[in-house]
Formats: sequence, structure tokens, C-alpha cells
Amino acid sequence: MLVSDKNGRQGVLVTNDSSGGGIKVYDKNKNETVTITHNDNGGGMSVSNKTGEEIVLILADENGNGFVGAYNRKGEGQTLQPGP
Repeated sequence: MLVSDKNGRQGVLVTNDSSGGGIKVYDKNKNETVTITHNDNGGGMSVSNKTGEEIVLILADENGNGFVGAYNRKGEGQTLQPGP
């Protein structure tokens, strides 16, 4: 399902297929800014900046653990993983 604004610009896309479902949110320049997904590992979410670089990633990994990453626009950053 696609939701557009009054000028026909794509704003939100909701999908569902055999690998899972998802929601994508776009800015006025058609850049994907937020993605929420579901797959075999569980859920995930990513946030991109105004130029399209992914800067935040939150997901369930293949072992069922949580993963959180925060990055600068060059892809450098920190990750937080569960454990002692």
C-alpha cells in the first residue's frame, strides 16, 4: 500500500511478502528516512539522514539477540550488543 501526499509525492510504503513485512517512510525528496521490517530473525528498524546515509540500526540478530548501532555519515560509529 502506498500513501502519497496531496501533490502525489510518495510518503509511506507498506509491504508484505513471503520474507516478512515492512514500512518505509520517505521525505519530500524521495529519500528513504525510516524503515521498519520483519524477517525470520525478528524485527528491525533503520534511520537515515537527509542525504540517505544509514545512521541508526536496531535489529534482532540471527541468534535472537538485540543489536543497536549509531553511525556518522561515513559509516563510522559504535554498536551496542547484549552480554556481560
